[in-house]
Amino acid sequence: MEETIQQVKIAVESGRTDVIRLAIDAHSVKPKSTGLHSSKMDIKLLDALNSVTPEHGNMLHLAAKLGNADVVRALLVSGVDPSIKDGQEQTAYDIAKPSKQLTMVFHDVLLQSIAQSKTEQVKALLSSGLDINQKDEATGGNTALHWAASFSGIDIIKILLEHNPDVNAINSDGTTPLHDAVLRGDVDIVKELVAHGADINAKATGGKSEGKSPLDLAEDNRELKDVLAPPVIMNGHVENGQNGVSTEQSEDADNVPFFSVTLETEEEEKAEEEKESSVKDDSTTTPEAASPQVSSSVQDEDEEEDEVEIDLETIEGEEEEEEDVEVDPRLTFLWPQPQQVIQKNGDRFILSQDFSVQLAAIPQSGTLEPMVDLWTIQSAVLMEKGYRCVLENSVVCLDPSAQVVCNINPLPFKREESYRISVTDKMVTIVAADLPGLWHATSTFVQLVQLCHKEGIPQLEISDWPSIKHRAVMLDLSAGRVPRMDTLLQLVNSFAQLKYNELHLYVKAYKDSPIHDTMPYSGSELLDLEVFCQWRFIKLVPHIDLMEGGDLSPPLFSIFQQVLSRFGSTRVVNIGPNLTRKLLDSVPPPSPRPETPQDDNSSADQSKTSDSTLKKETSETKTEETGEITTEAEEAREDEMEAPRPSPFILSIQDQLRLIGIGSNQTPLFCANVISVYETSFRQLPIGSVAMWYGSKSNSDFKKAGKKLLGNGQGFYVCPGTGVWNSLGGAPEGSICNISHAIKTATTNPNAIGLLLTNWAGCTYSNHPVLSWPAYISAAGLSWNASTSLDFLHGNLSSLINRHILQDPDSPLGDAILEVGRIDTYLTKASLNQLDLPVTDKSVIIPAKEGSFLCRIIQETDNIDLEFITIEIINNAMRRIRKSQSSVNAVDKLKLDRRVYIQVHLTLDLMFWACKMVRALLIAGKKPNHAQSGFNVINVGLANLSATTKTDSANKLLSMMEEYRTVWLDQCYQPGLGASGMFFKDVLKHLVPEGTEKTED
Repeated sequence: MEETIQQVKIAVESGRTDVIRLAIDAHSVKPKSTGLHSSKMDIKLLDALNSVTPEHGNMLHLAAKLGNADVVRALLVSGVDPSIKDGQEQTAYDIAKPSKQLTMVFHDVLLQSIAQSKTEQVKALLSSGLDINQKDEATGGNTALHWAASFSGIDIIKILLEHNPDVNAINSDGTTPLHDAVLRGDVDIVKELVAHGADINAKATGGKSEGKSPLDLAEDNRELKDVLAPPVIMNGHVENGQNGVSTEQSEDADNVPFFSVTLETEEEEKAEEEKESSVKDDSTTTPEAASPQVSSSVQDEDEEEDEVEIDLETIEGEEEEEEDVEVDPRLTFLWPQPQQVIQKNGDRFILSQDFSVQLAAIPQSGTLEPMVDLWTIQSAVLMEKGYRCVLENSVVCLDPSAQVVCNINPLPFKREESYRISVTDKMVTIVAADLPGLWHATSTFVQLVQLCHKEGIPQLEISDWPSIKHRAVMLDLSAGRVPRMDTLLQLVNSFAQLKYNELHLYVKAYKDSPIHDTMPYSGSELLDLEVFCQWRFIKLVPHIDLMEGGDLSPPLFSIFQQVLSRFGSTRVVNIGPNLTRKLLDSVPPPSPRPETPQDDNSSADQSKTSDSTLKKETSETKTEETGEITTEAEEAREDEMEAPRPSPFILSIQDQLRLIGIGSNQTPLFCANVISVYETSFRQLPIGSVAMWYGSKSNSDFKKAGKKLLGNGQGFYVCPGTGVWNSLGGAPEGSICNISHAIKTATTNPNAIGLLLTNWAGCTYSNHPVLSWPAYISAAGLSWNASTSLDFLHGNLSSLINRHILQDPDSPLGDAILEVGRIDTYLTKASLNQLDLPVTDKSVIIPAKEGSFLCRIIQETDNIDLEFITIEIINNAMRRIRKSQSSVNAVDKLKLDRRVYIQVHLTLDLMFWACKMVRALLIAGKKPNHAQSGFNVINVGLANLSATTKTDSANKLLSMMEEYRTVWLDQCYQPGLGASGMFFKDVLKHLVPEGTEKTED
């Protein structure tokens, strides 16, 4: 506990609200009966936070002195007592008074506590010295009493009245708390306010009650009207209850029966019944919707049935009318595309620059704090478009003036993460099955605003849910390219908006490596990342593996334990191919299958197969460089794979997992590519474990692998790849083909539960992060909605990148990112003599196992085969590169994302340089015209190029290396830069005479 308190204090001093919340949540008890994040702080921790020290008071005093509004809010919401005084007899609010921002925080928390009927917190806040009559300008000048009259119960009203508020205070519309109470229809609150002098004749000057008094608003509600103006006949006068004002009774008053009021009521009821029956008889009549303020909370069952019948007829009529609706083409750019979008005729919804969002959680859902956090994150995106949202609590009643209403209720949905959005000309209604569903719904709403903010959002009905439950991305941190934390957080935010819900971080350990070489992020950085992911409903998953040739040993167990200990709340651990193999090697072999006629020769070949496997182990474990755990050429021998070799020290897999640091409450994910397909092999895995099937080539056969896993009753992920490793420009066409094959298996195989998009570093990791965006966009759209048209995806991918990652629909960068990948693929296919074949052809393997053609030109210039490359092909590629460069440079660079522009610019320059090198080699190695035999062209090597060509190429390469260094350090940490730079230095040695090169690490 002392460690936690010290951690909170440091977080308060440094302004780390995320750490404060995480520490408090770790010592909070969540009631079993409530949902969401309702919890109660540990009493010892609460006492410690409230304890007063001579130097700074309690934690809240310290935060107020430091002037950090977010920390003050976090402490108040967590339950720290604001009424406590320090040694100078000052509350934290007294210290905060000079700061308008801090006082508004206290006032906001008071209004939130009132809306949530937190009586003790309301008492404490008022006791701290808050001005009960302070108006909240953000919500139209409402006072605390206005809020209580609209959202709270009678207990909160009584507490506020004890502090002598202005009971007739008016907001910007001139309405008083009594107006709000009457609109709400709460008789007890109306009585309490009238008893304390509320004016029943005060007329509103604006809003929906303009020109009306509370008495006017109660005209249709007999019970409220009687409270406001009770009819009392006494001595020939009628006391109408309007603040004691009496009027002279008419001459016929004495002849009016004393029970006339009752008779009048019965007559009204009869008239109402006749009106209802006439509505029932006329099937073509649709009743008007009652106002929320005056509608009864309980309806007659027969009335409900009739309303259902009428509604059905109305809907049928609407469907007929909606046949001619002209679909707004901008809706096709919602991404991922919703499962169902129905556009309707009618006026568009225009979102106000300052709009209210009413959070209407169901009663058993607990606190609204998670919904507030969610909207706070999403509102930051809307602010960029000039919109400001004000969050309100509408648990008690719904304000018809609200523009956006949110509700969480799992009952109307079949699946988790589902949501519905209904857009009318007046309001947007969002209903979600759970908090992740609400996040996805708000992401779609933000996209609607971004797409249609100028002309307005058309009237819509959106029903949406994910096609695949687990939608994950894997980032390879093992090869030295480690994104800076701000870069990674920005990427995570993009993943969240694209509706991914898992992020896997791949690391590899070797025997004597220090922990920071294995896991490059510190415990504090991983905590920041984990909290950031949790707020966006992304699960952070460690993906651990061994270096090639490594063996499990106590030092490695210790390293893995340290790595996993930095992932505080993970319940899933992904185990890489090398580590999976070593775990299986250390257990007894599986029982042999029953002998069949096909097995007659298997024993004779057993030792041969084992030897073959040992020889291939090194190439198999270098799969992170090629992106394939098992190549398709090796699939032919999978059915004959030998049993794993037992270790002298036999431990069960469960025991080894415990030594690694994987507990019984955590689910391991194993690499299925290195496991024998026999059922007995899978029986060695812990119950409930999940298989991961990797295949990153354009022709990877996930269907075949899925059938084998289905036959073993094994749940599994399909794991396609981005295809950018070992290339200069990526391979968007190949990656889309690869991803679509994986999606098809994931949605048709009943045992497939998820998709993991892998982004391996490769052997050079020289490609830039932006080149992975086409795959990120594609996998996000297809994994959420598997019915998305591939033709649409191919035709609009650049626009999707511009809109959803760059946030600039007119940017030329999306086209440039795709074009560099297409050019790289074009040259790779040309080098394999496959230009006439589409990427979807099974004989075309993209990305190529050895790397793309241009990547190999830099990596192994003298050894590459130029047989099928012609001058025309290279010139065509160079023209396309020049065209992209001109398109990017034609736009004002100040309007472009600087980081993205530099990466695209450098990629284009490097590809153009590589093409010039190829052209020089083609010219130098061209077969003489008079020669009748031999190859058309041979690779003469860089050493045989002219001195001028080599010097010019070397100078250009040196300038690009310096630019590459700058780009790297701008987004990634320095370790790894030196190794990546060797990619360029090897070719530089051939261009510059030995001893004269001048390069920088």
